[in-house]
Amino acid sequence: LRGGEKIAMTAPVVTEKTKEGSDDEVMQFILPAEYDSMSKIPKPTNPDVRITEIPPSVGAVYQTNGKVDPKKGDALAVTLVGQLHEDGLVEEDEKAVDEHQLWRYDPPFTIPYFRRNEVWVELDPNLVETYLKKHSNSEESAN
Repeated sequence: LRGGEKIAMTAPVVTEKTKEGSDDEVMQFILPAEYDSMSKIPKPTNPDVRITEIPPSVGAVYQTNGKVDPKKGDALAVTLVGQLHEDGLVEEDEKAVDEHQLWRYDPPFTIPYFRRNEVWVELDPNLVETYLKKHSNSEESAN
């Protein structure tokens, strides 16, 4: 590996579009747990690879199996965001659809039926908190 440290493949592999209307994608690899600080991560040997620390966030997923290409991911994101909007968890539908991520968990040689995929949409923590309060109150009053 030309002077670099080899890291085992991890899952999920995350893809997202670089900008609206573009077919270009950014691919992200989640590093293993032992790389729990930026200082422990080996420097990439390829100049096109960047290490970025992603802050924690709250999201919702639509889990599916089979082969999911970006076009199918877009369609699933529309379905997911529609439900989230109906539930009061998304206010900007178009932005949520445009910024969704496709998470793939299995290698490409896995039989499609057995592949696990998720479409992930980031949620506003304030809307999630409001939703949870509303629904925990309605459950309490039902008892």
